[in-house]
This record gives sequence, structure tokens and C-alpha cells, in this order.
Amino acid sequence: LRYHLGPLTQHTVYEGEAVALTLVTQLLRTELLSSRSTFVAVDNQAAARATTLFRSQPGHYIIDHFLADTELLQNTRSERLGYKLDVIWVPGHVGIAGNELVDGEAKKAAISAKHNSPDCLLPEYLRQRPLPHSIAAIKQNYSSELQKTWENLWAKAPQYRRLRRFDRSLPS
Repeated sequence: LRYHLGPLTQHTVYEGEAVALTLVTQLLRTELLSSRSTFVAVDNQAAARATTLFRSQPGHYIIDHFLADTELLQNTRSERLGYKLDVIWVPGHVGIAGNELVDGEAKKAAISAKHNSPDCLLPEYLRQRPLPHSIAAIKQNYSSELQKTWENLWAKAPQYRRLRRFDRSLPS
């Protein structure tokens, strides 16, 4: 499943990983599996940790959807006692089978919303409307733009050439 969040100026990588987790639970609910447990490998430590923490942070509402979906998944598979879904962190998906396929699908989704999976296959909360913009992403974008503006102004300042002879790292 694929879902386009929007640009990094409006959403964070963490949000993307959290949405991916909800897409995983959506797939698991629709697929007939015979296993008693499922491991989901995530290369984002914050997203992996968030699945076990009940702390409010930016984008955590998406993890709340994941946790609710996980509970629903476990309840619908109650005929298999002890069904378990584990989220594990792995650095860069090293040695994980199918990672290249998943990365390719994620890159398609990152391009534009026209690559989204059909609405009927997506979790309900993704069908209704676009996700709200992330305050963290907006702040990060603003800080980046402010830094660029300051660097441009500094390069035009009369002191720039003199001080640059002593410290080439300016502005730092």
C-alpha cells in the first residue's frame, strides 16, 4: 500500500514511518495469514519506540491509529491464541528480505498523491482528508529558510571579507 503525505516542508520522516506502520496493519487485516506472530522491521528508531510509549508528541496521533489497528488485528485473530505483532528497529533494513521492494513502493508514494493506493484499500483515517501539516516540519523549514537568509545577508556585509580571512567557517 502507498500513501503520499506531502512535502518535507509539511510532514516529517517520522510521520511517514508512522503511516507506513498503519498501512502494515491494514495489509495484515486483509491478508489471510497462518502465522501466530508478525515482525515489522523499521529503520526509524523514533517510530519503533513510539509503538511502545504512550506519550504525546508531534505525529503521535498516527501511532494511536497503529495501536488501535493492532488491537483490532489481535481481536479479529482471536481464534489463534497468542497472535503477536512486534515492531523491531533495524539499521537501514540491513539483510531484511523484501526491503528493496518496500523502498521502491515508498519512493513511488513520495513522488505524488497520484501513486496512492486506491482509497478503498487505505485505512479509514487516510481516506477522509489529507493529514494536518506537522508543526515540527513547518518549524524546521522556517529555521532552514531563516539560516539561508542570514547567510545571504552575512555574505553581503562589509565585515564578511575581513573576518573570512581569519575564520573560513563563518557563518557557522
